[in-house]
Amino acid sequence: MQGPLKKILIADDEALIVMNLEESLQRRGFEISGICGDAQSAVNMARELKPDLVVMDIVMPGEKDGIEACEIIQEELDIPVILLTAYGGEGNIKRAQHASPSALLMKPCESDHLALAIQVALDQ
Repeated sequence: MQGPLKKILIADDEALIVMNLEESLQRRGFEISGICGDAQSAVNMARELKPDLVVMDIVMPGEKDGIEACEIIQEELDIPVILLTAYGGEGNIKRAQHASPSALLMKPCESDHLALAIQVALDQ
């Protein structure tokens, strides 16, 4: 990868998934700018850290979920968001599509699929 490392914010409340994401992304040459476990923290950290991209779970504890946080981050900061979910219910999928994330991936996702989604999002 040329130029400075692209900074990624990871927002997920499952420690094992966060650890796997962090390891996989760092191996591919990305810098992890921050990690958080709820949607409101993701919004706050995105405002503060200005990452190049956010990888976020849809279902997290707190008043907001990842879909709401995705909408705020994209509207306010114009930062691409990739949403992850283990819950493929039609309601979540429709809400997620309405939020227009750069990608929506089912967990567990292959690291190659995530890397491709990140590259496409960063190239837009």
